[in-house]
Amino acid sequence: MKKTLMLKLLATGKLSISEGQLTFGNASFNLLPAVFLSTLTEKYHDDGELHKLYLISWLWGYDTVQTVKQNLGLEEPEEVYKVGMDFAQDMGIGLYDTHDYHPGKYTSFKIESNPFFKHMNREKYEEPIDYMIAGAMAGGGSHVHEDVCQTVELKCMIVGNEVCDFLTGTQEELEERGLWDDAQERYQLEKMLEFQRDVFENYQKSNSEEFVHKLVELLDEI
Repeated sequence: MKKTLMLKLLATGKLSISEGQLTFGNASFNLLPAVFLSTLTEKYHDDGELHKLYLISWLWGYDTVQTVKQNLGLEEPEEVYKVGMDFAQDMGIGLYDTHDYHPGKYTSFKIESNPFFKHMNREKYEEPIDYMIAGAMAGGGSHVHEDVCQTVELKCMIVGNEVCDFLTGTQEELEERGLWDDAQERYQLEKMLEFQRDVFENYQKSNSEEFVHKLVELLDEI
């Protein structure tokens, strides 16, 4: 059986589990059950605040891929994308497959075996619901495309599609595809773009607590 990225990192000691800690370089991670994230999604949906889940996940994805880049010394966009997606897959988002990829512009991919839907009431949703995955992919994709990115879910298993299809892209790319207005409406981007740009230009592990504080304040406003 082919070793996953996580197993390779554990075997080389770059990822370690000891004394109640799961660590990768100077970053700590937690393993959360899928039902926990499904419940969060349902709560934000019922409260009409899915854009908040998207923003939280955007920062999470940005931080995670930055950690992967720094600890593995990745520089080439193709490497960052492949390893970042492998890392996310091993964290349990489901199996991904890339449709198309153009560095600096967009990534088109699908996710199969989405683990979250088994815990959700499919009958209550009429639109794509993967705000957590979309946000994380957009934040991480900002490293790949070297610009602030957003992700639009084009197909979703919860509304009857066979797979979940996503497009991660820069604002220019989404505008050219006629998807920017959709992204703005879904995520209320006019309220969060300034924060995302600040993260893209200034975020580091050394000031991560400052940005988490900014995120919490922003969540109270949007």
